[in-house]
Amino acid sequence: MAGKHWTKEDLQLLCQMVEKGLSPAIIAEKLNRTQKSVYLKIRRLKIKFLSAVDEKNKFSEFSSSIEPKELMTHEQVLKVLSGAVQRLQEGNLDSEESKRLKILGLLASRYDTLLERFERWDEIEKRILAVEARLEEVASKKQA
Repeated sequence: MAGKHWTKEDLQLLCQMVEKGLSPAIIAEKLNRTQKSVYLKIRRLKIKFLSAVDEKNKFSEFSSSIEPKELMTHEQVLKVLSGAVQRLQEGNLDSEESKRLKILGLLASRYDTLLERFERWDEIEKRILAVEARLEEVASKKQA
């Protein structure tokens, strides 16, 4: 059984949506086709298609390659931020170095906020574990 003919416009839309990383289900819905026909067309055209699993694996490979051995402290983040600000103030930077330093400053300020939140949650988790240990201790004394 032959399916619906692929027009030039359909093929252009298909390529654009694949490039944007849309799922086959969404592409099929937008093109009024089945997921199977979308998969087959992508295969026939040899379009590089990253599934959500591929994207997740790609991200985890990337993140593990840049994952530090330990978190930077607030002081370390402030030193990096201070260094970036001082370098920006010195001037004589090309546009790429200026962009990098501004991004570094933005990341450092965001990191500091996230680190603070992480430390609070870490403290809460430690308190919960201490309370649970104490409850178990009390329960075992009652049973004895």
